[in-house]
Amino acid sequence: MYILGHTTFAYCLIRPFLGSDKKYSSAKIILFIFVFANLIDVIHFWVFRFLGHNLMGTVLLIGIALGFFNKTKIIETKHFPILISATLTHVITDYWFSKYHFLFPFTKAGYVVFGFNSFEALVTESFFTALFLIMFFAYQDHKKLMKFIRREKKNFSMYFRFKKLLEPRFYMFYLFL
Repeated sequence: MYILGHTTFAYCLIRPFLGSDKKYSSAKIILFIFVFANLIDVIHFWVFRFLGHNLMGTVLLIGIALGFFNKTKIIETKHFPILISATLTHVITDYWFSKYHFLFPFTKAGYVVFGFNSFEALVTESFFTALFLIMFFAYQDHKKLMKFIRREKKNFSMYFRFKKLLEPRFYMFYLFL
């Protein structure tokens, strides 16, 4: 499954449980669902794919990401279950459609239900993309994200100085990009 598939699958499974509560359905949390749904693919090239696509690598990547974002005060610990769930949806879709190495480093055997780019994978990805668009506009998350983008862009342009670009207040802007 591709980035779009992982993102839409996570959003469609998690978003209904967030409800309309502001603290759980904010643009930042929705953006983080997108990011954590694809977190494992940060290490997705050559032989390094094994490092992220196994249970130990997944847990390690989740721990590093949650620790980093919590340390920089971008996310709070109350959002951890949501973000861990988003990452676990990646594991599910890779097991169904790509390949996931549950027992690495003990064995390099990968497990998959359907083949990569199989008919089932493409139909599922198309279905979840359509469902994502319906839900995204029904929950009015497009308005939340647009408002968030405008605010982040304004903050970025207001404080734009090269030596200040690594400050934590810009992390969300980079993450969105």
